[in-house]
Amino acid sequence: MNTLVNFRPAQPSKTDQFSAGANWQKVIDTGEMANASELARRFKLDPGWVSEVLRMTRLAPDIIRAILEGRQPRHLNLHAMRGRQTEVPLDWDAQRRLFEFIAPKG
Repeated sequence: MNTLVNFRPAQPSKTDQFSAGANWQKVIDTGEMANASELARRFKLDPGWVSEVLRMTRLAPDIIRAILEGRQPRHLNLHAMRGRQTEVPLDWDAQRRLFEFIAPKG
């Protein structure tokens, strides 16, 4: 099992959270664990936090890159992403509209 699955720093950075989310999603996708709740129970993590971090793995690659590089719109930050009450659309264009994000040209 990937060592980042049980990643739990006191103050996780943006990179740490995206990395953990990607690894957790892989664990779920491969069937090692059934869902976010099982992952949270097994590693004694807050289920809400695990779900929120997993939600960020659905973002369009250009949005992730902009967040990691600090180029996102002011209102779009990890705190805002993690605190959402509604699901993030899977469609990347819908995400860009929702978050008022303008993708770079080219």
